[in-house]
Amino acid sequence: MFTSPASGGGGERNNSVITEEVGDDDSPSRKASVVGQVKQPVGIPASPTQPHDNSSSTLTRQFTPSSVRRPTGANADVDNNHVDDSQGTMVLQRDATFRYHKAQIRILQDELASLLEMRTKVQAKHDAAADELERRRTDLAAFSEHVQQMQALLDKNKSLQDIQEAKQRMLETDAQVATTRKNEKLLLRTAKVTEVRLHEGTEALQGLKKELEDERSNQGGMAVPRHEHERLLNHHQRLEKQKVMISFDFFNSY
Repeated sequence: MFTSPASGGGGERNNSVITEEVGDDDSPSRKASVVGQVKQPVGIPASPTQPHDNSSSTLTRQFTPSSVRRPTGANADVDNNHVDDSQGTMVLQRDATFRYHKAQIRILQDELASLLEMRTKVQAKHDAAADELERRRTDLAAFSEHVQQMQALLDKNKSLQDIQEAKQRMLETDAQVATTRKNEKLLLRTAKVTEVRLHEGTEALQGLKKELEDERSNQGGMAVPRHEHERLLNHHQRLEKQKVMISFDFFNSY
């Protein structure tokens, strides 16, 4: 804060401002007018022919010591000059104080204007930051909505994929069942054919055995050749082996 001129304080800027203002207004004409206002002699009543100035009499009563009696003659002139100097000095000091405070007000006004300008700039930056934050919030909301839509679409596609995979597994199972049934039918057909052939071979073998026994019992009849007997026996063994293999494959298919 600033100090008054009477206390001896104040910075260089304040002193320079006050000096310029006081120097501009302290003209000789102003000094003459100030001195002229306090020319009324102290302690001497005004003559009846002169108009009485209320302001001059007020200043006279204010600055006249109460302990001093009304002087006369040469003493009155000395006191009058002393009062004039005191009044002029006080008026100048009061005027300087007024200009000092006026300079203080002007400096404070400049500082206030600077602060207001700074506040305007800060407010502009704050508004820009608020707009940017709002824009980013809007972008974030839009991005979040887009992510939710993509997640919903992904879940839907996953569900469709699971359904498609289940259908594919069902089709593969149906194909395997169809293949198994086809193989089963083929094995049954093969088993029937083999069984018929085996039955025919068995009947032929039985017939040959019967003929052999008949020939042996007759003793004079024509016997079956040995190589024919071995051939029929080997054929019978092959048929038995095929029967066993077909039965094994048939039961393994289930």
